[in-house]
Amino acid sequence: MPILDFATAIRQVKAGEIHPLYHCKGSDIFLQDFLVNEVVRVLQEKGKCEKKVLSVSDVGGGEVIAWITTTDLFTQYKVALLRDPQQLRGKERKEFLDYITRPIRSHVVFTFDAGDQKRTAMLKALEGAAVTVDVSTPDEVNLRKWVHYLAQERGLVLAGEVKDWLVARSGDSLPHIQNDLDKLALNFPPGKTITLQDLQNLSGWRRSFELDDFLRAVGRRNAHQALEVGMKLIQQADSILFLVFPLSTLFSELLYRHLDRQGTFQSQRGFIPLSFSIRKELPEYGKKYTVEEVLKAVQHLHEIDKRNKQTQYPALTELSQFVARVVASRA
Repeated sequence: MPILDFATAIRQVKAGEIHPLYHCKGSDIFLQDFLVNEVVRVLQEKGKCEKKVLSVSDVGGGEVIAWITTTDLFTQYKVALLRDPQQLRGKERKEFLDYITRPIRSHVVFTFDAGDQKRTAMLKALEGAAVTVDVSTPDEVNLRKWVHYLAQERGLVLAGEVKDWLVARSGDSLPHIQNDLDKLALNFPPGKTITLQDLQNLSGWRRSFELDDFLRAVGRRNAHQALEVGMKLIQQADSILFLVFPLSTLFSELLYRHLDRQGTFQSQRGFIPLSFSIRKELPEYGKKYTVEEVLKAVQHLHEIDKRNKQTQYPALTELSQFVARVVASRA
């Protein structure tokens, strides 16, 4: 079956058009949960609905098949989240493959493919039998729509510049955007139009703005700006170590790219230590530094880290030397 875009899938569910088999293709956990919860919500309006997460490796194939294929007198609808159907073996595997060709209409089975699995016979069978829904992270245009939708849910009114900034800051993942909006809801009353200046007035958010400005200056080899913004950050943190981790992350990623390897964040699903806007500019930064210069930067940062864990050196001196030897100088 052709892949269904996420918006179309949600519209169908809201209209009551629910399919017995969904194969979620993509790694965005927020979208996976959103689709599942919307299906459960609509079914619960019709009758009693039970949702269960099933794992072959946890409960065994027999119990998985039994739960999916058994109807319940007291439960009108069942929703199963099957994370590892490829682990089914022998008789249970055959029963599951038979089931997906003739599913029970009052049961809904979700399977998942983050895109990092081999195209096995099981995956091909699921893609052929189920409605496949794209749950990969949306592009920037659609991310902005999600920011608007999630903000409305929290009673937040965001200026356009704030929506753009949220996408630039954490647009690699909807859960990150959701977390940022939760923080805004704690700091601003419902109905107030939140501007970029409002965010900059919050100390924690202001530091985030400045850290991105600093990393951007380092990446672009703007020594003057790197020193100016870096000094502000150090004065707030009172230690050069505050900058060592993000700088190490930046130069490590540049090194991977120079070695013609895929960036470490292409399939990252957890915490991402570089903002989306910085990650987008990594190819540009990679052109500014040679492999030798990147290695020199990594070594210099290692020395700073080691030195300051033993005894605290003047932070501004450390910053000035780093900018002079790494950002300003050419190998």
